[in-house]
Amino acid sequence: MRIPRLKSRRKGVAGIIAAVLMFTMLFTVGAGYFLYVNQANTVYTKALLARAGGISSQAEEALSLATGITPGGHISVYANDTGGIGINITSLYVLGPSGATLVCMGVGLPSGCANGAPFPVWVNVGGGSGLIDTGYAPVSGDVYTIKVVTQRGSVFSATYPTAATSLAARALSSGAIGDLYLEFGSYYYYDLTQSGCDSSSGWCMSNAVGTSAFAIPSSIATASPIAFSVVVTDLNPNQLNITLDQFSVLEQLMIHGVTLQPTTWYISSNTSTGIDAYYKPVVLVYDQPTFLLFAATANPVCIEGQSSPTCSTFTASALTCQAGNKGACPGVTAPVFLVSHGCLGMELSKCTYATANYGQNSPYVTTLYT
Repeated sequence: MRIPRLKSRRKGVAGIIAAVLMFTMLFTVGAGYFLYVNQANTVYTKALLARAGGISSQAEEALSLATGITPGGHISVYANDTGGIGINITSLYVLGPSGATLVCMGVGLPSGCANGAPFPVWVNVGGGSGLIDTGYAPVSGDVYTIKVVTQRGSVFSATYPTAATSLAARALSSGAIGDLYLEFGSYYYYDLTQSGCDSSSGWCMSNAVGTSAFAIPSSIATASPIAFSVVVTDLNPNQLNITLDQFSVLEQLMIHGVTLQPTTWYISSNTSTGIDAYYKPVVLVYDQPTFLLFAATANPVCIEGQSSPTCSTFTASALTCQAGNKGACPGVTAPVFLVSHGCLGMELSKCTYATANYGQNSPYVTTLYT
Protein backbone atom coordinates (compact mmCIF):
# COMPACT_ATOMS: atom_id res chain seq x y z
CA MET A 1 0.00 0.00 0.00
CA ARG A 2 2.98 2.27 0.49
CA ILE A 3 4.35 1.79 -3.01
CA PRO A 4 1.48 3.46 -4.89
CA ARG A 5 1.59 6.27 -2.44
CA LEU A 6 5.34 6.75 -3.27
CA LYS A 7 4.59 6.72 -6.99
CA SER A 8 1.95 9.33 -6.50
CA ARG A 9 4.41 11.50 -4.66
CA ARG A 10 6.95 11.04 -7.44
CA LYS A 11 4.40 12.07 -10.02
CA GLY A 12 3.60 15.18 -7.99
CA VAL A 13 7.27 16.14 -7.74
CA ALA A 14 7.74 15.56 -11.46
CA GLY A 15 4.80 17.81 -12.21
CA ILE A 16 6.18 20.53 -10.00
CA ILE A 17 9.60 20.24 -11.65
CA ALA A 18 7.99 20.39 -15.10
CA ALA A 19 5.98 23.43 -14.11
CA VAL A 20 9.11 25.13 -12.75
CA LEU A 21 11.03 24.33 -15.92
CA MET A 22 8.18 25.64 -18.06
CA PHE A 23 7.98 28.85 -15.99
CA THR A 24 11.75 29.27 -16.18
CA MET A 25 11.69 28.81 -19.96
CA LEU A 26 8.77 31.22 -20.36
CA PHE A 27 10.43 33.76 -18.04
CA THR A 28 13.71 33.48 -19.90
CA VAL A 29 12.08 33.88 -23.32
CA GLY A 30 9.73 36.63 -22.08
CA ALA A 31 12.49 38.53 -20.31
CA GLY A 32 14.72 38.26 -23.37
CA TYR A 33 11.94 39.57 -25.58
CA PHE A 34 11.21 42.36 -23.12
CA LEU A 35 14.90 43.34 -23.02
CA TYR A 36 15.06 43.25 -26.84
CA VAL A 37 12.00 45.49 -27.19
CA ASN A 38 13.29 47.87 -24.53
CA GLN A 39 16.71 48.06 -26.22
CA ALA A 40 15.09 48.63 -29.61
CA ASN A 41 12.98 51.44 -28.15
CA THR A 42 16.09 52.99 -26.59
CA VAL A 43 17.96 52.90 -29.92
CA TYR A 44 14.91 54.33 -31.71
CA THR A 45 14.54 57.12 -29.15
CA LYS A 46 18.24 58.01 -29.45
CA ALA A 47 17.93 58.04 -33.24
CA LEU A 48 14.92 60.38 -33.03
CA LEU A 49 16.77 62.71 -30.65
CA ALA A 50 19.85 62.71 -32.89
CA ARG A 51 17.69 63.41 -35.94
CA ALA A 52 15.87 66.21 -34.14
CA GLY A 53 19.21 67.70 -33.09
CA GLY A 54 20.47 67.43 -36.67
CA ILE A 55 17.36 69.14 -38.04
CA SER A 56 17.68 71.89 -35.42
CA SER A 57 21.34 72.48 -36.30
CA GLN A 58 20.58 72.35 -40.02
CA ALA A 59 17.91 75.03 -39.56
CA GLU A 60 20.57 77.37 -38.13
CA GLU A 61 22.76 77.08 -41.22
CA ALA A 62 22.78 80.05 -43.61
CA LEU A 63 25.28 80.69 -46.38
CA SER A 64 25.46 83.70 -48.68
CA LEU A 65 27.19 82.74 -51.94
CA ALA A 66 28.92 85.15 -54.32
CA THR A 67 30.27 83.99 -57.68
CA GLY A 68 33.00 85.49 -59.81
CA ILE A 69 35.78 84.65 -62.22
CA THR A 70 39.43 83.77 -61.47
CA PRO A 71 42.45 85.22 -63.33
CA GLY A 72 42.57 81.89 -65.16
CA GLY A 73 38.99 82.36 -66.41
CA HIS A 74 37.30 79.82 -64.14
CA ILE A 75 34.05 80.24 -62.20
CA SER A 76 34.83 80.97 -58.55
CA VAL A 77 32.64 80.87 -55.43
CA TYR A 78 32.89 82.73 -52.13
CA ALA A 79 30.72 81.59 -49.19
CA ASN A 80 29.91 83.79 -46.20
CA ASP A 81 28.33 82.28 -43.07
CA THR A 82 25.35 84.49 -42.15
CA GLY A 83 23.72 81.98 -39.80
CA GLY A 84 24.09 81.15 -36.14
CA ILE A 85 26.32 78.10 -36.41
CA GLY A 86 29.63 77.13 -38.04
CA ILE A 87 29.29 75.35 -41.38
CA ASN A 88 31.34 72.57 -42.96
CA ILE A 89 31.04 72.58 -46.77
CA THR A 90 31.67 69.06 -48.07
CA SER A 91 30.89 69.31 -51.79
CA LEU A 92 30.25 71.70 -54.66
CA TYR A 93 28.50 71.23 -58.01
CA VAL A 94 28.42 73.34 -61.17
CA LEU A 95 25.31 72.79 -63.30
CA GLY A 96 25.08 73.91 -66.91
CA PRO A 97 22.18 75.72 -68.60
CA SER A 98 20.45 72.38 -69.25
CA GLY A 99 20.83 71.25 -65.64
CA ALA A 100 23.58 68.73 -66.39
CA THR A 101 26.39 68.43 -63.82
CA LEU A 102 29.57 69.88 -65.28
CA VAL A 103 31.72 69.85 -62.12
CA CYS A 104 31.48 67.82 -58.90
CA MET A 105 34.12 68.31 -56.23
CA GLY A 106 34.35 67.61 -52.50
CA VAL A 107 34.82 64.61 -50.20
CA GLY A 108 33.14 61.22 -50.24
CA LEU A 109 31.94 61.62 -53.83
CA PRO A 110 31.81 58.82 -56.44
CA SER A 111 34.50 58.24 -59.03
CA GLY A 112 34.56 60.86 -61.76
CA CYS A 113 34.36 63.70 -59.22
CA ALA A 114 37.32 65.59 -57.77
CA ASN A 115 37.77 64.41 -54.18
CA GLY A 116 40.05 66.21 -51.71
CA ALA A 117 41.48 69.70 -51.29
CA PRO A 118 40.21 72.33 -50.74
CA PHE A 119 37.31 70.32 -49.27
CA PRO A 120 36.02 70.05 -46.64
CA VAL A 121 35.78 73.84 -46.23
CA TRP A 122 34.99 75.10 -42.72
CA VAL A 123 33.28 78.52 -42.43
CA ASN A 124 32.97 80.28 -39.07
CA VAL A 125 29.93 82.34 -38.10
CA GLY A 126 30.27 85.75 -39.77
CA GLY A 127 33.34 84.56 -41.66
CA GLY A 128 34.11 83.63 -45.23
CA SER A 129 35.36 80.53 -46.99
CA GLY A 130 38.02 82.13 -49.12
CA LEU A 131 37.67 81.85 -52.88
CA ILE A 132 36.95 78.36 -54.27
CA ASP A 133 38.12 77.78 -57.85
CA THR A 134 35.75 75.37 -59.63
CA GLY A 135 38.19 74.88 -62.50
CA TYR A 136 35.42 75.41 -65.05
CA ALA A 137 35.69 78.04 -67.79
CA PRO A 138 32.21 79.41 -68.61
CA VAL A 139 30.87 79.97 -72.11
CA SER A 140 29.86 83.57 -72.76
CA GLY A 141 26.11 84.04 -72.58
CA ASP A 142 25.41 80.86 -70.61
CA VAL A 143 24.05 80.92 -67.05
CA TYR A 144 25.39 78.37 -64.57
CA THR A 145 24.05 77.21 -61.21
CA ILE A 146 26.52 76.57 -58.41
CA LYS A 147 25.37 74.44 -55.47
CA VAL A 148 27.22 73.72 -52.24
CA VAL A 149 26.28 70.97 -49.80
CA THR A 150 27.08 71.05 -46.09
CA GLN A 151 27.93 68.20 -43.75
CA ARG A 152 24.44 68.53 -42.20
CA GLY A 153 22.79 68.13 -45.59
CA SER A 154 21.83 71.74 -46.33
CA VAL A 155 22.05 72.91 -49.94
CA PHE A 156 22.75 76.52 -50.98
CA SER A 157 22.92 77.81 -54.53
CA ALA A 158 23.90 80.83 -56.63
CA THR A 159 24.25 81.61 -60.31
CA TYR A 160 27.05 82.80 -62.54
CA PRO A 161 26.75 85.46 -63.80
CA THR A 162 24.99 86.72 -60.68
CA ALA A 163 21.48 88.05 -61.26
CA ALA A 164 20.69 91.31 -59.46
CA THR A 165 17.19 90.09 -58.56
CA SER A 166 18.58 86.98 -56.86
CA LEU A 167 20.90 89.19 -54.84
CA ALA A 168 17.93 91.23 -53.68
CA ALA A 169 15.85 88.17 -52.81
CA ARG A 170 18.65 86.65 -50.77
CA ALA A 171 19.25 89.90 -48.90
CA LEU A 172 15.57 90.37 -48.06
CA SER A 173 15.46 87.04 -46.22
CA SER A 174 18.01 87.97 -43.54
CA GLY A 175 16.19 90.50 -41.32
CA ALA A 176 17.65 91.59 -38.01
CA ILE A 177 21.34 91.01 -37.34
CA GLY A 178 22.50 91.57 -33.79
CA ASP A 179 21.21 94.91 -32.49
CA LEU A 180 20.31 96.23 -35.92
CA TYR A 181 17.46 95.56 -38.31
CA LEU A 182 18.72 96.25 -41.81
CA GLU A 183 16.09 97.35 -44.32
CA PHE A 184 17.51 95.83 -47.46
CA GLY A 185 15.06 97.60 -49.75
CA SER A 186 16.64 100.88 -48.59
CA TYR A 187 20.07 100.03 -50.04
CA TYR A 188 20.62 102.86 -52.54
CA TYR A 189 23.61 104.21 -54.36
CA TYR A 190 24.03 107.85 -55.34
CA ASP A 191 26.03 109.73 -57.91
CA LEU A 192 27.94 112.48 -56.11
CA THR A 193 28.38 115.70 -58.06
CA GLN A 194 29.70 119.24 -57.67
CA SER A 195 27.23 120.63 -60.17
CA GLY A 196 24.53 122.93 -58.71
CA CYS A 197 25.35 122.06 -55.09
CA ASP A 198 24.50 124.33 -52.20
CA SER A 199 26.51 122.65 -49.46
CA SER A 200 29.49 123.37 -47.26
CA SER A 201 31.51 120.58 -48.86
CA GLY A 202 30.77 121.55 -52.45
CA TRP A 203 29.42 118.04 -53.11
CA CYS A 204 25.80 116.87 -53.23
CA MET A 205 23.88 113.72 -54.11
CA SER A 206 21.82 113.12 -57.19
CA ASN A 207 18.70 110.98 -57.01
CA ALA A 208 19.13 107.30 -56.21
CA VAL A 209 18.75 105.01 -59.20
CA GLY A 210 16.78 101.78 -58.80
CA THR A 211 15.10 100.32 -55.75
CA SER A 212 14.86 96.59 -56.35
CA ALA A 213 18.34 95.66 -57.55
CA PHE A 214 21.82 96.28 -56.26
CA ALA A 215 23.53 96.56 -59.65
CA ILE A 216 25.58 99.67 -60.42
CA PRO A 217 26.08 100.80 -64.04
CA SER A 218 29.71 101.06 -65.11
CA SER A 219 29.13 104.64 -66.27
CA ILE A 220 28.53 105.60 -62.63
CA ALA A 221 31.07 103.31 -61.00
CA THR A 222 33.98 104.25 -63.26
CA ALA A 223 33.36 107.94 -63.96
CA SER A 224 31.97 109.58 -60.81
CA PRO A 225 32.31 109.54 -57.04
CA ILE A 226 29.51 107.48 -55.53
CA ALA A 227 27.83 107.00 -52.16
CA PHE A 228 25.59 104.44 -50.48
CA SER A 229 22.71 104.79 -48.06
CA VAL A 230 20.93 102.30 -45.82
CA VAL A 231 18.12 102.50 -43.29
CA VAL A 232 18.65 100.69 -40.00
CA THR A 233 16.54 100.27 -36.87
CA ASP A 234 17.96 99.84 -33.38
CA LEU A 235 16.39 96.69 -31.88
CA ASN A 236 18.74 96.34 -28.92
CA PRO A 237 17.19 93.76 -26.53
CA ASN A 238 17.58 96.19 -23.61
CA GLN A 239 16.00 99.01 -25.64
CA LEU A 240 19.18 101.13 -25.37
CA ASN A 241 20.05 103.86 -27.86
CA ILE A 242 23.16 103.55 -29.99
CA THR A 243 25.32 106.51 -31.03
CA LEU A 244 27.38 105.95 -34.18
CA ASP A 245 30.72 107.77 -34.32
CA GLN A 246 32.82 108.65 -37.37
CA PHE A 247 34.48 105.21 -37.45
CA SER A 248 31.32 103.49 -38.70
CA VAL A 249 31.87 102.30 -42.26
CA LEU A 250 30.30 100.47 -45.17
CA GLU A 251 32.89 98.15 -46.66
CA GLN A 252 32.79 96.25 -49.94
CA LEU A 253 35.17 93.37 -50.68
CA MET A 254 35.82 93.50 -54.42
CA ILE A 255 36.31 89.93 -55.64
CA HIS A 256 39.13 89.71 -58.21
CA GLY A 257 40.01 86.10 -58.91
CA VAL A 258 41.50 84.75 -55.69
CA THR A 259 42.09 88.18 -54.13
CA LEU A 260 39.72 90.36 -52.13
CA GLN A 261 40.23 94.11 -52.47
CA PRO A 262 38.51 96.07 -49.67
CA THR A 263 36.91 99.43 -50.47
CA THR A 264 35.64 101.54 -47.60
CA TRP A 265 33.08 104.33 -47.35
CA TYR A 266 33.00 106.25 -44.06
CA ILE A 267 29.77 107.51 -42.55
CA SER A 268 28.86 111.11 -43.41
CA SER A 269 26.25 113.70 -42.45
CA ASN A 270 23.92 115.28 -44.98
CA THR A 271 21.22 117.88 -45.35
CA SER A 272 18.48 117.99 -47.96
CA THR A 273 20.83 119.87 -50.29
CA GLY A 274 24.24 118.32 -49.68
CA ILE A 275 26.84 116.67 -47.51
CA ASP A 276 28.32 118.41 -44.47
CA ALA A 277 32.02 119.03 -44.14
CA TYR A 278 31.89 117.69 -40.56
CA TYR A 279 30.19 114.61 -39.17
CA LYS A 280 27.36 114.95 -36.67
CA PRO A 281 27.08 111.75 -34.56
CA VAL A 282 23.96 109.78 -35.47
CA VAL A 283 21.84 108.51 -32.60
CA LEU A 284 19.90 105.33 -33.31
CA VAL A 285 16.83 105.65 -31.10
CA TYR A 286 15.29 102.34 -30.13
CA ASP A 287 12.73 101.08 -32.66
CA GLN A 288 13.02 104.15 -34.94
CA PRO A 289 14.27 103.71 -38.55
CA THR A 290 17.32 105.91 -39.22
CA PHE A 291 18.90 106.94 -42.53
CA LEU A 292 22.67 106.44 -42.81
CA LEU A 293 24.88 107.82 -45.57
CA PHE A 294 28.32 106.43 -46.43
CA ALA A 295 30.21 108.67 -48.83
CA ALA A 296 33.65 109.70 -47.51
CA THR A 297 36.95 108.16 -48.51
CA ALA A 298 40.52 107.95 -47.16
CA ASN A 299 39.76 109.04 -43.57
CA PRO A 300 36.83 109.31 -41.17
CA VAL A 301 35.05 112.68 -41.26
CA CYS A 302 35.99 114.82 -38.25
CA ILE A 303 33.40 115.77 -35.65
CA GLU A 304 33.51 119.55 -35.36
CA GLY A 305 35.08 120.65 -32.11
CA GLN A 306 36.07 117.10 -31.12
CA SER A 307 39.66 116.03 -31.65
CA SER A 308 40.20 112.49 -32.88
CA PRO A 309 42.97 110.69 -34.75
CA THR A 310 43.25 110.36 -38.54
CA CYS A 311 40.17 112.32 -39.51
CA SER A 312 39.58 115.04 -42.09
CA THR A 313 36.78 117.16 -43.48
CA PHE A 314 34.57 115.41 -46.00
CA THR A 315 36.26 114.15 -49.16
CA ALA A 316 34.17 112.32 -51.77
CA SER A 317 34.78 108.65 -52.52
CA ALA A 318 35.25 107.39 -56.08
CA LEU A 319 35.84 104.08 -57.82
CA THR A 320 37.55 103.28 -61.08
CA CYS A 321 38.13 100.11 -63.10
CA GLN A 322 41.90 99.80 -62.82
CA ALA A 323 44.50 97.87 -64.78
CA GLY A 324 44.46 94.15 -64.21
CA ASN A 325 40.68 94.13 -63.69
CA LYS A 326 41.05 95.81 -60.28
CA GLY A 327 38.50 98.14 -58.76
CA ALA A 328 34.82 98.28 -59.70
CA CYS A 329 35.02 96.64 -63.09
CA PRO A 330 31.96 95.24 -64.92
CA GLY A 331 31.17 91.73 -63.71
CA VAL A 332 32.83 92.22 -60.32
CA THR A 333 30.80 91.28 -57.24
CA ALA A 334 31.42 92.72 -53.79
CA PRO A 335 30.02 91.37 -50.49
CA VAL A 336 29.00 94.33 -48.32
CA PHE A 337 29.61 94.67 -44.59
CA LEU A 338 28.13 97.38 -42.39
CA VAL A 339 30.56 98.04 -39.53
CA SER A 340 28.84 100.01 -36.75
CA HIS A 341 31.01 101.71 -34.11
CA GLY A 342 30.21 104.05 -31.25
CA CYS A 343 28.51 104.08 -27.86
CA LEU A 344 25.71 101.93 -26.48
CA GLY A 345 23.43 103.31 -23.76
CA MET A 346 25.52 106.47 -23.32
CA GLU A 347 24.56 110.15 -23.47
CA LEU A 348 25.54 111.85 -26.72
CA SER A 349 27.67 114.44 -24.91
CA LYS A 350 29.74 111.67 -23.28
CA CYS A 351 30.29 109.63 -26.43
CA THR A 352 33.73 110.15 -27.99
CA TYR A 353 36.17 107.90 -29.82
CA ALA A 354 37.91 107.40 -26.45
CA THR A 355 34.73 106.27 -24.64
CA ALA A 356 33.28 104.10 -27.43
CA ASN A 357 31.93 100.80 -26.07
CA TYR A 358 29.99 99.41 -29.03
CA GLY A 359 30.87 97.67 -32.27
CA GLN A 360 29.09 95.30 -34.64
CA ASN A 361 29.95 93.86 -38.03
CA SER A 362 26.82 93.05 -40.03
CA PRO A 363 27.02 91.06 -43.30
CA TYR A 364 24.67 93.03 -45.50
CA VAL A 365 24.21 92.48 -49.24
CA THR A 366 26.24 91.83 -52.37
CA THR A 367 26.86 94.55 -54.96
CA LEU A 368 27.18 93.64 -58.63
CA TYR A 369 29.06 96.07 -60.88
CA THR A 370 27.81 95.99 -64.47
